[in-house]
Amino acid sequence: MVKTTSKKKAVATAPAKKREVSTDNVDISLMMRQDAGRGVSTSAEDNIIPLIYVLQSLSPQALKQKQEYIKGAAAGNIWPRGSKTLIDGDEGVPVILAAVRKWWVEWRPERGQGLAGKHEYVEKDMINKGRPGDAEQIKDPKTGNVSWVRAVSGNVLVETREHAVLAYIDGKWSPYVISMKGSDHKCAREWNGERMRKQLPPPNDDIRPPSYAFVYNLKTVAKTNDRGDWYGWAYENGMGDGEVTEITSLENGVELYQMARALDKAFMAGDKNAELEHDEAGDDVEENDI
Repeated sequence: MVKTTSKKKAVATAPAKKREVSTDNVDISLMMRQDAGRGVSTSAEDNIIPLIYVLQSLSPQALKQKQEYIKGAAAGNIWPRGSKTLIDGDEGVPVILAAVRKWWVEWRPERGQGLAGKHEYVEKDMINKGRPGDAEQIKDPKTGNVSWVRAVSGNVLVETREHAVLAYIDGKWSPYVISMKGSDHKCAREWNGERMRKQLPPPNDDIRPPSYAFVYNLKTVAKTNDRGDWYGWAYENGMGDGEVTEITSLENGVELYQMARALDKAFMAGDKNAELEHDEAGDDVEENDI
C-alpha cells in the first residue's frame, strides 16, 4: 500500500476590519504644534545652501563634449549649481543680501583635485587673519601670481567672501550663496560700500538699514589681462532697472524681510552653510591676485 500525504489547501485570511475612530475631538493643529520640527535634521551638515556660479569658457557646463554640458550654456551665464537653469549675465539675477562671511578656502595645488578645507577669516588676528600657521606667500614664476600656500601640503589658501542671498530665480525667491574671490573682491568691496551708504527715507532716515532692506541685481562682466579672459561679478540697484528698491516695495516684502532676517541669523551662526565649492565651473584664469 502506498502511503499518501494530503496537502492542506491555503485559505486566504481576510484582513481585520479597520476600527472606525472618531476624530471629532482630535485637534490636529495642536498636535502639529506639539510635533513641530520632528523628523527634520537641524544639523549644519544637512542644511546646505546651494551655490550660484559664473560660467567660464572652460566650465564643463559650457563644453558640449563634457557630460555636465547644459544646452545653450555659454561663458558669462549665471548658473545655480545642480540645476539646468541658465541666466543671461547681461540681465542678471535680483538678490536680497542677508549676510556675508569671509573664509580662507583651501584648494589642492593641481587643478581638478578639489577642495581641501575651509578656515574662517579672523579680522582680530593681526598676523594670520585665521590662516593656518604654516601658510606662506609664494610667487608663481610663470604667472607672477602671489598666493598663500601651506608649506607641507602645497595647498593654496584663497581669501573668499560668501554672500548668503535670497535670489529671484524661476519665479521665486530662494536661499543661495554667491562666492567672490580674486578679482571679484573689488566688486564685493564696492558693493559693501554701497550698502553702508544706503539710507531709508524719512522718518526712518536716522536708522542704519540692514543689507536686506534693499534689492540688488547681480550681473556678469567680461574681464581680461595678459594671462587671459574671464567673467566676473558686477552689481546694480533694483530688480534690473538700476533704481534703488526697498524690500518693502515688493508685493511680499514683509515676508521676504523675515526670510532674509532668518537666513542672516542661521548663516552667521553656522546653522546653515554654503555647499562645498568645486572647481567644476572653474575659471579660465587663476585669478587669486589679479
